Amino acid sequence: MRIAAVVPISRWSAFFLTAGILFMGGAMINGCSTDKDGNPTGAASEKPLDELLKRFDEEPSASPAAQQSNAKQNFHIYLAFGQSNMEGQNWSGSSIVYNDAIPMKYKENVDPRFQVMAAVGGSYKISDSQNEQRTKGQWYKAVPPLVRSNTGLSPADYFGRTLVAGVPNTDIKIGVIAVAVAGSAIEGFEKGSGANSYFGAQADWMKNTAALYGDNPYNHLVTLAKEAQNVGVIKGIIMHQGESGAASGNWAQKVKGIYDNILIDLGLQPNSIPFIAGEPYDAANNKNNASVIRSLTNTMTGTLPSGDNVAHVVSSAGCASGGDGLHFSYDGYKKLGEEYGKKMLELNYRDPPPATSVKYGTSRPD
Repeated sequence: MRIAAVVPISRWSAFFLTAGILFMGGAMINGCSTDKDGNPTGAASEKPLDELLKRFDEEPSASPAAQQSNAKQNFHIYLAFGQSNMEGQNWSGSSIVYNDAIPMKYKENVDPRFQVMAAVGGSYKISDSQNEQRTKGQWYKAVPPLVRSNTGLSPADYFGRTLVAGVPNTDIKIGVIAVAVAGSAIEGFEKGSGANSYFGAQADWMKNTAALYGDNPYNHLVTLAKEAQNVGVIKGIIMHQGESGAASGNWAQKVKGIYDNILIDLGLQPNSIPFIAGEPYDAANNKNNASVIRSLTNTMTGTLPSGDNVAHVVSSAGCASGGDGLHFSYDGYKKLGEEYGKKMLELNYRDPPPATSVKYGTSRPD
């Protein structure tokens, strides 16, 4: 059985329908006794056509300012920072290659609701036959690479794709801003002039990367985030760092300081957005400072407005290595990014959020 489609009635359709009814009503009562104004008894007083039109033209609608405000509230922006595994490393066989060698299958089917703000300008390969010239501070569909034009598949990629796929409200867009420096200890991401002096003492290859961020990744990230706040709202931070230097010094306290300073500089309330770190590769054997990274849940003890913990650590169990036992493969980065995304869905988009993060002093599920 065919069901006739229900066609919405526009404002003008409603007007002409109303006018027709009034006309027919007037015809039906024509000849009846008149009231003191000369109108047939029971008829509505005559109204000029322009006054009738005005009623329909004044139908309330969202103002441009209200529409802009709604669009801003529906653009959820996430900050990402870290070292080489946040950059994403390109693999050719068992070797890392420092150009965009990401297989095309990871560049396909990116939802346009997932956007990236270019932290570094340049020519980005988005398909076999097309490069896209990206300008620092501008938004683009999040086709990898997201961090820089020669980096690999980042955890930020499938973090954002997982959010877009999992957020129930399809009016919401997801944006990421990613800043990463391979090999950098946490000191390279701290606020202030210390980052400049830290990078000044490093090898040339790291200096060259840091220079793309003005030798101060923190300032670079916060400056871009402030620009992003003109069009969206900052909803969370993800980090993958700790392979370098986590076991020495007050690493967890320094990470907390970075989180606190970002919120202050962006005008956000303390402990108002989630912070998610990721385990390094091969954490099952407690290598690469995994235990220290899990200690974030002991150091960052603040709670979100929802009542859940601010800090979470996602597992790298099952995230395959690219071959060197330190960095992940393409599929490893994909899985790790999905873990970040699933945790952020729990924290920002589901109520109540189940506790699934890996905490200090616990064994990682394998």
